[in-house]
Amino acid sequence: MTNSNVHCAHCGALFARSHAGRKYCSDTCSMRAYHQRRQVEGRSLNRTVHTRVCESCRKAWQTEKRTARFCSVDCIAAHRFGPARQRGRAPMSEHFKRARRQLRKAARGTTGKGIVWTQGPCGWCRQSFLARTAAGTPARYCSKRCGGRAVKARHTRRKRDSYVEDVVPMLIFQRDGYRCHICRRKTLPNKKVPHPRAPTIDHMIPLSLGGPHSRANVSTACFRCNTLKSASGAGDQLAIIG
Repeated sequence: MTNSNVHCAHCGALFARSHAGRKYCSDTCSMRAYHQRRQVEGRSLNRTVHTRVCESCRKAWQTEKRTARFCSVDCIAAHRFGPARQRGRAPMSEHFKRARRQLRKAARGTTGKGIVWTQGPCGWCRQSFLARTAAGTPARYCSKRCGGRAVKARHTRRKRDSYVEDVVPMLIFQRDGYRCHICRRKTLPNKKVPHPRAPTIDHMIPLSLGGPHSRANVSTACFRCNTLKSASGAGDQLAIIG
């Protein structure tokens, strides 16, 4: 079949028709003509409009969703929680209220009153910095990265100064049966830090308090208990294992 020149049914431009049923010069004109026909018929450009009756306020409204039940968010809330419920305010449980009070209490320690500004050289990189912290806790480092490096360096220095013998973590874990000496619960050998149940090595007498780095002064502890204990070395559970 030979091509014939015809006028587009939408824009009127002359184009070469490749088959007998083609009426538009391009897909754009075909889509625009489709939308124009739906507008003339009073229908949605994309979907059919359905007239529904709201199950809460009993008013009729039009929607594209065939299975819609409510006309607004307020009607959904009134149907679920009663007419007196405020929009956007779900009933709060006691657990949620208590958690919100704790968060607000914690936020008051770092915002508002009680703010101190610290200016000076960083304790690790020695670069000058300006930081804002809560009262009573002046900043010593310019960033968390420098603070973490300083803590690691102090721990390494104390371990070197108090070195007695090599401590192999896997042998210590097997000796203690992977049981935390603080909470007496078994750790999870397949977990790694920072998982709270991951096994870690804990110095019974902390290095900062003069404890030696030896097999007799270390024991297995889960990461959570080791973190909470920090540098404290008191308590019946912290007795040295011979």
